[in-house]
Amino acid sequence: YLEERGKLDAGLSRAEIEFIYEKLNLVFNKITTSYWDKENELLKVKRGDSWMDTIDAWYPLDVEVQFLNFVSVLSILSGILGKTSDAEHFLDFEELLREKIRSAYFRDGTLYNEPFVNNVNSNVFLAYYYCPDLFLRHTWEEIFDKSLKQLKTSWGGISSLSKNDINFQPNYTGENDKSYHMGDSWFWINNITAIVLNDLNEQKYR
Repeated sequence: YLEERGKLDAGLSRAEIEFIYEKLNLVFNKITTSYWDKENELLKVKRGDSWMDTIDAWYPLDVEVQFLNFVSVLSILSGILGKTSDAEHFLDFEELLREKIRSAYFRDGTLYNEPFVNNVNSNVFLAYYYCPDLFLRHTWEEIFDKSLKQLKTSWGGISSLSKNDINFQPNYTGENDKSYHMGDSWFWINNITAIVLNDLNEQKYR
């Protein structure tokens, strides 16, 4: 944002940008060493690594799009610093991951939470929030139209899981976490949903 307006130097010194870049690059190397699944070209995480920490999801959409966003930042920073080879590496990695997410999670007009399971949940809205350029705007509308039919509650909130899913819990289960990510409506996700729908098409989703 600052760079586009020619104000980057006023906000961060080159030394500070170098420091940030080196730290994030170190994190990237640790993440890919520990979690990168070369066969599927995605991050394979452990139970609890997603914010939906009570479900078994080894390739959850929210983790993949956050990592994509992270790699994009590294690509931008390396470019700012004139690290041409690094910038090309991160840009190639970003494009690889972007295309993999598109091909593995987007099927028949629906954006699923996992590549091998047809489960629709509220992470679809996080995907837009982190990576709005993952799809064209008209494709996002198609995705949201289909997702809202499955996730919108009778009172207007967003369920954490499609009501058509066999694991859907229609009632809150209290201290038993069975319903947490299997039907509960999370306040912050409702807010994220409102933000992204308003950004995508204010009139349509009013």
